[in-house]
Amino acid sequence: DQMNPLLKMKFIGDLTLGGAEATLTLFTAGKVAAALSTKGFWGSLAGDFSANATEGFSAFLDAISPVVYFIIFVLFGIGISLSIYLPFIPFIFWIAAAANWLVSVLVGATGGTLWAATHIGIEGDKGHRSSYGYVFLIDVMIRPMLMVFGFVFASIVIVALGTLLNLMFGSTIANVQANSITGLASVIGILMVYARICTTAVTRVFSLQVTMPDYIISWLGGREAASILGGMAESTKNIFAGFSHGLQRSPGVKFNHKGSNNEQGDGIK
Repeated sequence: DQMNPLLKMKFIGDLTLGGAEATLTLFTAGKVAAALSTKGFWGSLAGDFSANATEGFSAFLDAISPVVYFIIFVLFGIGISLSIYLPFIPFIFWIAAAANWLVSVLVGATGGTLWAATHIGIEGDKGHRSSYGYVFLIDVMIRPMLMVFGFVFASIVIVALGTLLNLMFGSTIANVQANSITGLASVIGILMVYARICTTAVTRVFSLQVTMPDYIISWLGGREAASILGGMAESTKNIFAGFSHGLQRSPGVKFNHKGSNNEQGDGIK
């Protein structure tokens, strides 16, 4: 059935996030069970029957822990960006556009008295120094309406663009992976590409709420408003983009760092 592209993007993010949480839960339960099977009463009971199998299973879980945790953290990053960050993008840009309008109102209230003095002139004065004040007055009055138009236009564009993306992405995957079998790595890579395309497209499109009023006001002879929250969307995205930076400090994930080479080393720096 036809679904709004934003809802479909969030649905894929929910599935990815839920899958990552379920995998983490199952893997943790497996490690706990393997640890308990070698200790206490149940460990001694299991050891009477299959000591080697129990120790081998525990060693296997310890060996694959770094890879499993890495995959889980990648899936968490993809799921959070699609399920949580992406639906907040329109709201983030709306707050940024509202902040620009509030700045214009406060600047107008502060400079209104001084603007009245610009109407004082002499006969034969070429041009008028008060012209920019009228453009600024128009800015304050029509910016909220332009913000609404920007949101409406962005909603229309993202439906068309998102529908095209979802329709063509499956065919693109079929062509890219036609003669290639890379297993789980390809699935994670495809999800990463899809998540980046979705978040970038939604961010660029819904920035119309901020850029559209500035463009139209500049056509009338004014200049762009002071965007005090212009970097808020990027700052929010950096929180999720930096999610993987803490991977090396995550429990259970160990990286070997060699400060110097030795004769028994593998020669890889």
